[in-house]
Amino acid sequence: MHHIVQPPQVRTLAETVRLDARTKLLNPKWYEGMLGSGYEGVREIQKRLTNTMVRGDAHRRQQRGCACKSVVW
Repeated sequence: MHHIVQPPQVRTLAETVRLDARTKLLNPKWYEGMLGSGYEGVREIQKRLTNTMVRGDAHRRQQRGCACKSVVW
């Protein structure tokens, strides 16, 4: 059996944020599964949401022509 290997796809930051939000954060099967995992599941949701927000902010800065500043937690 032969598999067709497709070249890697390069996405923009905006596309990546949208894809991650759609496939994880807005997917009821994913977040309900995470919530069913207790504390660790909630922690994973929190990490994804935080990362999505940071990437979204970086995209907005890029669109406005602002230099991206490092995020300090």
